[in-house]
Amino acid sequence: MASETKKKVIPNDRLRNERKKRYWTQSDVAGKLYDRCNEAELEEHGTIDKNMVSKWERGLHIPSPFWQRKLCELFGVDTEALGFIHQIGTEAADTPQAFPLTQPAKSAKLDERQAIQLFIPNDTPHVVTVHIHQPAAPPTSSYSEENAIIDDRITNTFREEYPSEIGSFVKRREFFQEGVRTGAAILTSYDLLNNELLDRFFRALKKPSTIDERTLRYFELRTEGYWQDRHSAALASSDLLSYAIEHLQKVITLLEGSLLPSTRTRLCCIASGIAQLVGHLLFDMGELTQARHFHQLAITAAQEGGNQSLEAVAWGRMSFTWTYGGNALEALHCIQEARRLAAQNVNTTVRAYLAAVEAEIQALLGNRESCLKALDGAERVEDRLYPQEEMYWLRFDRSRLAGYQGICFRRLYHPEDARTYAFLNEAQRVLTDALTLLDPARIQRRPALLIDIASTYAQQGNVEGACEQATQALSILAQTKSQAVAKRLLTLRHELEPWNETHSVHNLDQQMISLTILRDYRGIA
Repeated sequence: MASETKKKVIPNDRLRNERKKRYWTQSDVAGKLYDRCNEAELEEHGTIDKNMVSKWERGLHIPSPFWQRKLCELFGVDTEALGFIHQIGTEAADTPQAFPLTQPAKSAKLDERQAIQLFIPNDTPHVVTVHIHQPAAPPTSSYSEENAIIDDRITNTFREEYPSEIGSFVKRREFFQEGVRTGAAILTSYDLLNNELLDRFFRALKKPSTIDERTLRYFELRTEGYWQDRHSAALASSDLLSYAIEHLQKVITLLEGSLLPSTRTRLCCIASGIAQLVGHLLFDMGELTQARHFHQLAITAAQEGGNQSLEAVAWGRMSFTWTYGGNALEALHCIQEARRLAAQNVNTTVRAYLAAVEAEIQALLGNRESCLKALDGAERVEDRLYPQEEMYWLRFDRSRLAGYQGICFRRLYHPEDARTYAFLNEAQRVLTDALTLLDPARIQRRPALLIDIASTYAQQGNVEGACEQATQALSILAQTKSQAVAKRLLTLRHELEPWNETHSVHNLDQQMISLTILRDYRGIA
């Protein structure tokens, strides 16, 4: 009987996460709740202290309706956001919990490795049922004692290092979180956030604590999990952004301590991987300048970590911000720097990826020979089996290579030049291969491939085929909310102008208008 009861005690992760977002301790919460009560209320409902808050978070007790209301007022959210909606009815409040707040796993008995995998799963999709009722919640499904110790250490370090800044920092974070929910206010805080993170990072590098292997592995696994979230579109980029930035802030907080050289090097590499993710998310959102700032941070972090592969990939990703910002020459400068670094003892996966990226830039510049030479280099490198290294920050396979080949061939095609017609047919073939080879879990890439295929149909005059592919892309775009892909879709729509009066194009226009991120689109008369 005792073991069965223990199985049913599940931590209230939502309540704990709301506290952690504000960098409050359990004592802080207890004190703030106490201040909100008068003497009569405290006499009727009992006093509040750190131990009671701890029991609520650990799932040992459920707050009474009175304390649930006070907690909702304190955090400014509803009962569902604090995890109470899934608890026992109010008649059982403040008694040991009788069933789980969430649905954590197939078995309640987990070893340490499984617990970490639940917290930062290695497979996608990994949001599981915990987030069905709260899609914007952090992608975690359990909160082990080890994780609590790590988070408490980080919180206490931050409070000790910045006692005068904690109030203003919490206010900025609350503003930032609310901005993500509204989808607009977040943009106004980027400049301040960029400066703050860059300043803190460079200050941290000037200092020569010990962090154990578990903590380092925890941050690596969590970073990998966030990358997987982006690839699988578990959360829209705009929703995932705040969690990635919070994660980066925690790593920088650790870097601000006194560290062994080997630990500092590893943390710098983790910081580079997270900064690149933040840059990629901002790229998805169309915030190209801000994305560039974080890629620059990633470059500096990789340099400090002595990881040329990470540094080269960061330069490659920075080139995207110039390519899709209409400055192909600046993009070429970035990718050439990336390939220069990659020539120095960098693995074949990175070299193949960067060659493919350069090929697209050369195609944009109209340099056909240079484009084809780069593609040939990418394929020859790719034909050597990729090393099975832990590079969660880069996935380059046959599908991605085919995708780059397709977009290059499409850009080398010019309707007025009959000699380029073969490029269009080849583009359609390899893009179709790319879609077939694409890992089903990598949802983020699918709409871009569909739109590129649609473009080849449009150039061939196959309007129905183009609109069919675009419609499939729209259904995924509604989930990913990628501004970069939306811009690609608008370019395709421009290619369909000659067929504005057709039924297929009219239906496509109606669906585009209904999509939130294309709310300003009104079609082409």
